[in-house]
Amino acid sequence: MSRPVGETRWRAAGVNAALLALAALSLAPLAWMLSVSFMPRGEAAQFPPPLLPSAPTLDNYRELFARTGMARHFGNSLLLAVSITGLSLLVNTMAGYAFAKLRFRGRERLFQLLLAALVVPAQVAMLPLFLLVTYAPPGPDIPMPFTDGTRVPLTLLVVMLMLGGVFSLIPAVMWPAVAYIVRESRLGSAYSMMTLCQQVGVALVPLVVGRFNTAFGAGPEHPAGYAPGMWFYTALAALGLLFSYLLWRAESGPAAHGLEYPSGEKPA
Repeated sequence: MSRPVGETRWRAAGVNAALLALAALSLAPLAWMLSVSFMPRGEAAQFPPPLLPSAPTLDNYRELFARTGMARHFGNSLLLAVSITGLSLLVNTMAGYAFAKLRFRGRERLFQLLLAALVVPAQVAMLPLFLLVTYAPPGPDIPMPFTDGTRVPLTLLVVMLMLGGVFSLIPAVMWPAVAYIVRESRLGSAYSMMTLCQQVGVALVPLVVGRFNTAFGAGPEHPAGYAPGMWFYTALAALGLLFSYLLWRAESGPAAHGLEYPSGEKPA
């Protein structure tokens, strides 16, 4: 029996209102970060933090480009991002076509090995990396190319490169996997919920780490004060590893969704 037209409209209005509220909540951290960039120095450190600048200013942007060479850094980042993205699209497109359309010996095992290499080592690597950057000796300073003589400690450089790879590989596996688990009619809502969770993390995690750094006096004169924040990141990485293990167990059982097989179905 079909519902009355009025009831259907009210239900649709309620769903749309809830989605708009979630969208606003998802965009709030980005909007607040933009607002902070126009605040006078020190205003964003107040608690509770203000939502809007009391006296909007462009001084932060002027100082950023004048003192840090941001224009050159932005150009370097843009060049690297475009190059890496283009190369990734080329390689991943060919690999995706091979796994989806071609039938060759060892295809299923190779796909399982790819998933293991992308998901499990990425989560495992995050645990020691946060501790490495906290406790390991900095090592020699390495000059950075395309800069005005900028030098970075070897340990920090290695950790940054590996973390960049880790954070690139995890979404490359987890986001496409959603289409295997969620019905097509709910796929948009699933991706929206994932984006919402990410944005909540973007908003809350820096605040928590900032409170740790302030409470333990972190700074150039007291670098050990950064350790609690690094342990917080390590705990989050351990939690991610736990969920990865639980997902692997679920996909190894009779109710699997086919995440470990390129065809989406377990071979007979």
